[in-house]
Amino acid sequence: MTAEVATPEENLALLKSQYPEPARDENGMTHRERFERRRLAIGLFLPTLSGGGSGHYASDLGLFAPTWQYNLDCARRVDELGWDFIFPVGRWRGTGGRIHFHELSLDVVSLTAALASQTERCMVFTTWHVSYGYHPMHVAKIGVGMDHISSGRWGLNVVTGWKPSEVQMFGLPFRDRAERYRMAGEFVSMLDRLWAAEEPIDLEGEYFQGKDCVVTPDLLGGRKPLIINAGQSEEGLAFAAEHADVVFIQGGSGDRSDDVEAVREVVDRVRAAAGSRGRRLKVLLPVVMLVRDTEEEAQALRQEILDHADYEAAQNTINGLTEGSKSWPDHTLEPVVLGLGGFKMIGTPERIADLLEQLGDAGVDGVQLILFDYKNDIEYFAEKVQPLLEERGLRDILPPR
Repeated sequence: MTAEVATPEENLALLKSQYPEPARDENGMTHRERFERRRLAIGLFLPTLSGGGSGHYASDLGLFAPTWQYNLDCARRVDELGWDFIFPVGRWRGTGGRIHFHELSLDVVSLTAALASQTERCMVFTTWHVSYGYHPMHVAKIGVGMDHISSGRWGLNVVTGWKPSEVQMFGLPFRDRAERYRMAGEFVSMLDRLWAAEEPIDLEGEYFQGKDCVVTPDLLGGRKPLIINAGQSEEGLAFAAEHADVVFIQGGSGDRSDDVEAVREVVDRVRAAAGSRGRRLKVLLPVVMLVRDTEEEAQALRQEILDHADYEAAQNTINGLTEGSKSWPDHTLEPVVLGLGGFKMIGTPERIADLLEQLGDAGVDGVQLILFDYKNDIEYFAEKVQPLLEERGLRDILPPR
């Protein structure tokens, strides 16, 4: 008696059945669902660059070289503390000065893959410059790998690439903003098709082509990864409203870098752009946090950073921001020195909790913390600020939208 031979379809189903479902927490939610439903998500802007996360320019207060071990220690700790996500800054070139600001940088693709394997609960986002010579097949295939490594906790931060000095490294033409976003839109649309396809497909676009394209294995749980974008220009908001799930906004610039109402204005623009397409985006805000037991201590730290700053590197950064981006308008030296692009929070734990509550009321769904002394400041936040947020219900899980 011969054994019944399985069909190719049955064998494929058997193979696919061996992949797990996305991991869930003790309440039965996937980690992505918890992130999406958190009233105020807390994340860490990883210190992947010389100068820290998004960066302080304090040249004489200790030079910071980004290392794998330091990033691993930070990521593991915030994962243990129940923070919701980790997020790396992606750079290919720095801005120099005495401190070689941002000139040393870890590759964020390999870094986040490794961190995904060493954490259990937090979302892990990878910043990817999609116009730097990558093909959608590359990112779709690697993305599936990230999804499996993280057990469903991975998401993609789509960056178009706005620095001519970086684009030229790849021998590519520098495109204007409208074309960059048109290219990114095609890229993400092709990712969606590749992740959804059950059979090989052809890609026929203005910028990318491919024949008989297939990406395996399937994504865990059948859901495409979260897509993030940080564009604030008209083209950037239109791209986010159509393609993104999460928008990473800037917290005001110049003399409005600590203005809650300035943040509310940006959130309203995001909500309007998404609402016009029948969508709602989760809004994240980078926050530069200098918190100490007293207001005097916090202000003293702020002044110490300003007194020891590398203003040449900071000015180089401002000059570079005007090259090809409108996401960072009207920057002046002091806010840049304290932490590029972040809403400035300086004060006591109670003051910080008040500001975070106000930002939540203004429509912010989560914050990415940019810290000065990362390891010590993570512990300080966990001990002094996090309990206040929990008491106020800012860390509650909301019903599904």
